[in-house]
Amino acid sequence: MAHTTNRIYIDTSVTPHIGVSIADIQAVLGLSNNDIGGLITQGVAQGKINKWAKYKPIHYPGKYELSDADFRGRPIDTNDHSLVYGLKVTSQVSLIDPDEFHAATWEYEGYPNATGLSGTSMYRFLDFNGYNKNAVPNLYGLIPSSSLFYIGTTVAICTGHSVVNEGFRVNNTDGVDLARYVVDGLKLTDEQLMARLAQCYPAILIGNYLTAVGVYNSTSGAVDYGTIVRANGSSWVVANPNWCLDLTKRDASGNAPWTADTSTVATLVLVYTASANPYMITGDATTDITQYWIDLSEERLWTARVFPLPGATGVTIEITRYESGFLVTPREVVSCTTSTVTIGFDITYHGVETSPTGTASITAKVGIGGTEPVKPLLLRGATATTATVTFNASEFDMAMFMPNTDYTIVVNTVSTPDGATGYGQFTFRPS
Repeated sequence: MAHTTNRIYIDTSVTPHIGVSIADIQAVLGLSNNDIGGLITQGVAQGKINKWAKYKPIHYPGKYELSDADFRGRPIDTNDHSLVYGLKVTSQVSLIDPDEFHAATWEYEGYPNATGLSGTSMYRFLDFNGYNKNAVPNLYGLIPSSSLFYIGTTVAICTGHSVVNEGFRVNNTDGVDLARYVVDGLKLTDEQLMARLAQCYPAILIGNYLTAVGVYNSTSGAVDYGTIVRANGSSWVVANPNWCLDLTKRDASGNAPWTADTSTVATLVLVYTASANPYMITGDATTDITQYWIDLSEERLWTARVFPLPGATGVTIEITRYESGFLVTPREVVSCTTSTVTIGFDITYHGVETSPTGTASITAKVGIGGTEPVKPLLLRGATATTATVTFNASEFDMAMFMPNTDYTIVVNTVSTPDGATGYGQFTFRPS
């Protein structure tokens, strides 16, 4: 026997080796056909062959035993039919069709003698050597089906405060090796593969618009679009699973992606630029996925590879315009020392949103001239009614606040969403 319940293999533990037999294939596929051609045809027709298995019957003329490069597919099948490891993979370069990306299903269309493929193929027993009926793709992503994205906040969030639960994951399995396919290399070492994946940027295609997602920094309120691959034990994962997405961005022409509440579909993609920056379009050093929306409905020539991730395509999401505004009003100097001054704020809300999300920009000035530092005040899924912000003397270009000396601090706030402004002027005297 050369199979387990889930896997078919050549048994090399005995001499002579025990090869793959009809009985092995029958047992693992759960089929009864008694010839190899019939088993493959029946397995494809009934969906009994796991399409994600790296080693499975594919259309390949000649040869009794295929190499890994052969299993990846012939250039003619990849170029003419977008096939890789027997799967139909959405086009990655040149004119990108958002509808095609959202509809990507990685159908098993490259089986032996499939309609439309050139030449004829042998029905090979050895195509099943290494077949695993439980294999999963060696690169996949996830967008929660309950995602609820907000428009009008500085950083948009979805239900659960994470645009993507786990981002993408690279697994060591018997599954199709999409990780290498994304960066266009088959003979890469694991180290080379990870170095190239570190040049990929996670992005999300919502409707016809693409923007980068990044790691949300709760201290600065910014989204970090840095390197996304790191080692984690024996596997490789994104640097942080708490990715966020800014839905207030404009495209290069200043257009907003949405003007009204809507429901649409989203697809998580990896963008491979073969460089350490996310500039996407040839000759256009200003089009940056971290700064702008890029409208994929326009016909543009792209040099980047954009790859939709299995498990994260065509997910229906709610796009909701944020309806609550809030006002942040400077109230008083809460405390001060020779090195710091802390300001207290009152926060009031209006609108119908019960779980407000937004940001206030706090600007302060001490004395005449000098630096006017700006700090964010972040409100994430809470209805806080007060807050404090501390400024250091050094932020005003002062070595220190002199003791027993009166200072005047002027504080301004601008809230997002809503654009409401607040103002306060206070005197403080460090002791």
